[in-house]
Amino acid sequence: FPVTIWPGTYQVTVSNGTCSSVDLVVVNTNSPADISISGPASVCSGSSVAYSVTPQNGVSLNWFGPNGFTSTENSITINNVQAADAGEYSVLQELNGCSGNTASQLLTVNPKPAIELGQDKAVCNGSTVLLDPIEGSNGLTFLWSTGSTDTLIVVSDPGAYTVEVSNGLCSASYRDWE
Repeated sequence: FPVTIWPGTYQVTVSNGTCSSVDLVVVNTNSPADISISGPASVCSGSSVAYSVTPQNGVSLNWFGPNGFTSTENSITINNVQAADAGEYSVLQELNGCSGNTASQLLTVNPKPAIELGQDKAVCNGSTVLLDPIEGSNGLTFLWSTGSTDTLIVVSDPGAYTVEVSNGLCSASYRDWE
């Protein structure tokens, strides 16, 4: 039958009425120390995210995350993060058969602004071309290679034009030739 025992030194004496035998056993706790995950709570899509823990010596780790993610390393990196990678990343630890605390980190993946200037355009003598990278510019900031911060620009000179669009959390850039 199972018996719950606490850490300490235990003595057992067995006797057959004539002879007896004594044995000592020391019971130690082997639970790993608490751990916590280092790393960001949110990233932009397309970027990389790294998480790490610093376990005590001898501890084995098991990471679990969205889409069947698993690892046994102290540090993990997820490259080219996409919306499907969002969710909870947890690490379980074990020391000599004893489980320790589980640490978790919730990852939010923020989308980059979707920008598109379309196909290259021809600028004919004296004509102009409108470059408009995104519909619905509310809450977005723009920085053009011309220095303009307008949501769209009109150009009359041929060349390469780049725009960086930010939604306050993430940014995307696009280059177009005119």
